[in-house]
Amino acid sequence: MLKKSTSKSALMVALVTGNVIWGGTVVHAEEPNQAFTLDPMVVTAQRMETRDLDTPAAVTVISSEEIKKSGAVNVDTLLAQQIGFNGMSYGPNGQEYGGSASRTKIRGLDKGTLVLVNGAPMNLLNYNAISNIPLDSIEKIEIVRGSNATLYGAEAMGGVINIITKKASGSAKTTISGTIGNYTDKWSVGHQNEYFSVYYDKDYYDEVNPQTRKFPYGEYASSSGSKKNNYNTLGKSRKESIFITGNIGKNLTLNYNHSKSDLNRFQITRSKAAADKLGTSYKYDDNRDTASLVYDDTSNKLKSVFSFNSRWFTSNQKKSNEKEFSVSGGSYKMFNITSDTQKGWSFNGDKDSLIAGIAIKRDFYQNYKYTFQKSDRTSLGLYTSYTHQFAPKFSATLGLRGEAINDFDTDQNVFLPQLQTLYKFNENLTWYTNIGKSFIMPAMNSQFYTTDKDAHNLKKSRGLKPQEGWTYETGMKKITNSSSLKLAVFNMDISNKFGWASEEELGIGTNTKAEIQINKGDFRNTGIEVEYTKLVGDNWRYNLGVTYSNPEINDSGEWVQDNARLQFVAGIGYQKNKFNAGLNYLFLGDRNDSYYHEVTSSGNRYYALPNRNIMNATLQYSADKNNSVALNFYNILDKKDVVNDYENYGLPFNWTLTYNYSF
Repeated sequence: MLKKSTSKSALMVALVTGNVIWGGTVVHAEEPNQAFTLDPMVVTAQRMETRDLDTPAAVTVISSEEIKKSGAVNVDTLLAQQIGFNGMSYGPNGQEYGGSASRTKIRGLDKGTLVLVNGAPMNLLNYNAISNIPLDSIEKIEIVRGSNATLYGAEAMGGVINIITKKASGSAKTTISGTIGNYTDKWSVGHQNEYFSVYYDKDYYDEVNPQTRKFPYGEYASSSGSKKNNYNTLGKSRKESIFITGNIGKNLTLNYNHSKSDLNRFQITRSKAAADKLGTSYKYDDNRDTASLVYDDTSNKLKSVFSFNSRWFTSNQKKSNEKEFSVSGGSYKMFNITSDTQKGWSFNGDKDSLIAGIAIKRDFYQNYKYTFQKSDRTSLGLYTSYTHQFAPKFSATLGLRGEAINDFDTDQNVFLPQLQTLYKFNENLTWYTNIGKSFIMPAMNSQFYTTDKDAHNLKKSRGLKPQEGWTYETGMKKITNSSSLKLAVFNMDISNKFGWASEEELGIGTNTKAEIQINKGDFRNTGIEVEYTKLVGDNWRYNLGVTYSNPEINDSGEWVQDNARLQFVAGIGYQKNKFNAGLNYLFLGDRNDSYYHEVTSSGNRYYALPNRNIMNATLQYSADKNNSVALNFYNILDKKDVVNDYENYGLPFNWTLTYNYSF
């Protein structure tokens, strides 16, 4: 059960109320409402600045002001409210546990989203955890749905998310924040000046019980048939994150992000014979470090990003009858080093443009418990994109990429074309098409999901292939000063989709129920996305969005549903003077079957995952330029929020109260 000290809550409320009332006794000039742009500039989609209307792709841009007004806990909870998204986590708010890693799905495709921070790739082993960047450090988030592999290489099959952080600039300012809640406590500090900026978060998580579905005193089985009867609780945990940006020369910026998580959970096992709770405690020590050096000379259209991205975590376990923790799954170390340089040119009176670049990436993985588990990969990519204006209202873009991959297992040479067109009916209405090929390599540790220690030869014998395919998309955008309407129709056709099979099915290894990664079959998805945003006067804003699609995978010759078919999002916001309020709603329905099935006397029984039905609200008040307070409510309907195929839960109804002081 969730609980929090009443005295602690009362103290925080008193402090917040006192500061707000004290601030309100001083008369201050009201700051004018900041203009909201429905047609923002986009950098990620074409690697150069273009307005949303002039971008031949499905794009969503979330500004820092929108982030602030959303009441979101982190980037995961923010993206969950965006059209075309379906997060994958193992607990609340994008939570993950060691190898049980969270990631973001776009258009129903797992392991097909590339996450960038200021253009530097964040993915490791095909996963893209995004909750490690403090929200206060973010200037905007650009989301591009659809294939972007021509410009960004592997992992950009379903789309690209580029988190662009705030630059060091302006006069010195420091903000200190404190948060309490019935699940989360948090404090943070941020400082910015003309030379550098730093943002630090420290989160404390309370125990939550239970966090996975259970069949009391019955049995359920995994997809491979192994019987289980257990569920998980979340233990007290903590996490800290820091993001630093510094101006170290003309057009040259250094970025550094560090996060450390100490996470705990307990797996309870029940038996038919006894009601005793038996179980195993798990501890996860997770460290991530990312550094990037960005040179951006906009006047000469030259940009270069050099980055280092690493993750190290250890999984430990202790059974109920044991006194000490021991390493369970292993101690994993993985990192990549990337260099990406592009140059742009303009022709024909700036009507035509060309971008060309080179990208080099080195990946490394090792399990320090099982020393034979070690692999590496080197990729070299050459890319170009040329846009030609055939007529005042019509332009087309041809993109080409060649990728040579020196892999631990099998070398690959990949050619990726992309064709985009844009037709402008008028200054407010455009029609685009976007056709592109994309691919993603198998995770470097995929050959080690086995009890066979001769993993090097084992992988070669299985012949694991890259996941690759085409995306076809067309859409229309109508954007005015007060409204934005976007429509996209897409079709994805992917081969060699990654999946899982037991060693028993493959006839290998010593543990017949152990599951390893394979090329399971083809993936397809055809769907439609509609987004509408409306500004009403100076104070009101609302948005609606719906996606209906049919994600399927060919499993052993039969097409079966592979993700949710229906997503609906809605939001309404109000702002006047010092007060801001917002309400948002997420519905994820017509979902696929659970990973598990129930074992009954009449046979196995499969069932669909429950719908997600989540409503959140935020109330924010700024007493003056130094003092503000925010009260947030999450899962107001108090629904059991099943967040993944393994039936892990999000939180029940919960709240947070935050006080900010700036000086």
